[in-house]
Amino acid sequence: MRRVTGAWLLFALYATFGATVVRRANVTGLQPHDGAATFIDRMPSSAVCPGAKLTVSELAELGNKNCTVIEGSLELNVDPGSGSGVISPLESVVQITGSLLVSNLEEVIDSLGQILPNLAVIRSQPAFGTPHGVFGLYVYRNSHLRSIGLRSLTHILGNSRVLLWDNMALMFGSSTVDWVRLTQGNSPLTNDRGGGLCNKSLCRGSCWEENVCQQSTYCLRSLTSCCT
Repeated sequence: MRRVTGAWLLFALYATFGATVVRRANVTGLQPHDGAATFIDRMPSSAVCPGAKLTVSELAELGNKNCTVIEGSLELNVDPGSGSGVISPLESVVQITGSLLVSNLEEVIDSLGQILPNLAVIRSQPAFGTPHGVFGLYVYRNSHLRSIGLRSLTHILGNSRVLLWDNMALMFGSSTVDWVRLTQGNSPLTNDRGGGLCNKSLCRGSCWEENVCQQSTYCLRSLTSCCT
């Protein structure tokens, strides 16, 4: 059973009363080694939106708020029987202070990078708690997901782990991404078969997709020279 956190309670109040809970605030707490710090520091302020549990069809509404920070956790799933459709990416989001949970997306997407192309930091405060541990990134039972694809992600903090489970089509993610580096020492919990291979002539180490290398420093989606 998912732990009830302040972020989820805030979203419930938001959904019930229709209040606008988007504020402008300076982003603090990022250290120089956090990767995204340089990018965020260039902004005079950042739109902070509360954590939420959303279906894919509800992404556009959140995207229109131009949030750079999700304060709390973000949980994504799909409308039952919705099938494929137009994806509204959250291109402005660079930080989630809680956890990222993705489940049961069915045939809607094949890469999480389609939704969060510029996500750089998952703080895991709070992390998603289960009997198997606490997780900053929890990707469960997405039948058509081929790659994790979070090419801008450089840090998963809070001494949390990554769970990749029952994503039976996942080729790039379980074995091609250096999760130990991302989590500062924690191995992922996974039963996904993997099988994808990085382009060794392009990537010197790990990769998000065959030709999308895992970088150690933050870079925008439009930049390719900073990938290592």
